[in-house]
Amino acid sequence: MIEHPARLGDVLRRALACAVWRVVNGTPLPVVCFTRGGLAPRPKSWPPLYRRQIASRVSEMRAL
Repeated sequence: MIEHPARLGDVLRRALACAVWRVVNGTPLPVVCFTRGGLAPRPKSWPPLYRRQIASRVSEMRAL
């Protein structure tokens, strides 16, 4: 049952590698994380921003 999605993940990884995208995770699972090649690393100021955004979303969900 997982073989087909895993093959699709492999196809996507190969297609991304042939284009201007860079695969940033290594897993046999059909989960492919990728970014454009040549992007600068994220600034160190981003993690606190992510935490605030996630906290905001959690608050919104709790309000529902």
